[in-house]
Amino acid sequence: MTPGDVVVRTATVKGHAVVVLAFDWTRSRGSIGPAEAVQIGEALALAIAQGVPVVFLMNTSGMRVTAGMQTVVALRTLLRTVLDARLTGQRMVALITHHAFGGASILASLCDRRAMHAEAILAMSGPKLIERIAGREALAADDPEAVRALLGGAARVAVTDATEPCDDAADAYRAVLLRWLGGPAEDAAPQVESWCQALRGRLGPHVLPPVIPASIDSLDTPTRRTLLRILGDDARLQRAGDLIVATAPGTGGPLVLGLVGGRTATAPLSLALAEQLLAVGPETRSVVVLADVENHSAAPEDERVVLSEYLALLALSLRATHHRGHDVKVIVTGVSGGGIFAALAAGATRVEMLREARIQVLSAEALAAIGQQAVPEDEYATAALRAGAVDAIFEEAPTQ
Repeated sequence: MTPGDVVVRTATVKGHAVVVLAFDWTRSRGSIGPAEAVQIGEALALAIAQGVPVVFLMNTSGMRVTAGMQTVVALRTLLRTVLDARLTGQRMVALITHHAFGGASILASLCDRRAMHAEAILAMSGPKLIERIAGREALAADDPEAVRALLGGAARVAVTDATEPCDDAADAYRAVLLRWLGGPAEDAAPQVESWCQALRGRLGPHVLPPVIPASIDSLDTPTRRTLLRILGDDARLQRAGDLIVATAPGTGGPLVLGLVGGRTATAPLSLALAEQLLAVGPETRSVVVLADVENHSAAPEDERVVLSEYLALLALSLRATHHRGHDVKVIVTGVSGGGIFAALAAGATRVEMLREARIQVLSAEALAAIGQQAVPEDEYATAALRAGAVDAIFEEAPTQ
């Protein structure tokens, strides 16, 4: 197996064979770099070959952002492997012993079940970034009680049935694991729609309104040109905030969806795109998702409803659409990065970007919150294509 910082073992628990993946916080804060992403993929392949469940012991700061564009590639590859495994019925459980941030929180959210103790934290964004974005009045990052109230185990257990409470003790984790192993195996594929309904209910009145007809001229120039290149001059656009849905007259043509406007991906926006994907009928062979969405949201209201699950659902919906025989292409028309790009890229059949578009590891503000800086020359199409973050450059039609 590829060497890396994830500890991978096969084990037997009360007669149940499992593959265990443990994140070692003492090694780069348990972060997932390119080697660790390969390790997890190889461990999943082993579990699938042996027909046994996977157990994640999680204490991880998320993706290793110091690896730059290779981090983007690693998360895209890792999540695609996990999505394909989940959609083919692979059983996975996450025991979160302390932290599961960023891409690791999406990974945990794709598992059948999660267990957390009261002090454990699961979140797309860490407390420092939330404070930086939303202000100290929204969350004081140095106030442990406030952090737990928003991101901690009890808060997560309160809003999602897939997360259960667990004491921070070996016997307690073992008991959770034995209950899960002794329970019925669950197939992930039929659960996508019901998971979507559950997450819609969690949002209450904050769901995005239905799309309504909108002018093509409401789009920024790169997105408008890309849309017209795909659908032609008679394209019809509908819109709800930063979500777009576009078609051309007739049947059998591409369906164009999109997250536009260059802002962040919120829980309502992610859910709305997932619902559009799950509604794609068999007559539509090709789906194109245009992406100009800078990063995942770091707003408290999105973390309160567990944004990680909404991004996991979006990725799973994209991949399920691919598995149903649709060609799903993502085209970055502006800027994208962080958890939202990972969700889109992992689920898609193919990823492309405009020459002037950018792909970030994280937004500048997110990087600053963890003491890092962006490397602008690594964010453009040539570097992204060379690294494997995208599969091709999408050429716009010449300007008339």
